[in-house]
Amino acid sequence: MKNPLRSEAEAFRFLLGAAVYFGLIAIAGVINHWAGLAVFVVLSVGVVWWWMRARRIEPPLQATPVRRGAPDERRILVIANRRRSWSSRLRSIRL
Repeated sequence: MKNPLRSEAEAFRFLLGAAVYFGLIAIAGVINHWAGLAVFVVLSVGVVWWWMRARRIEPPLQATPVRRGAPDERRILVIANRRRSWSSRLRSIRL
């Protein structure tokens, strides 16, 4: 699933927009129930229209880094929990 919010700034703008959207609907609903419905319909149509115009069709960014080194090169991650000398670690790692 693609994430529609590509950055933290975009997520913050979405949050502010949602707060304004629901706030305007709530204020209009307190004034009059029909006004609340009208504001909901108008804002919803506006948001759908804006979303259709603002959609980006971009290829996703490459998530995996480009391989470094030779294709036949192998790498080993060593996690040493106990204190041992480097020479004994190297002896146990060698294939």
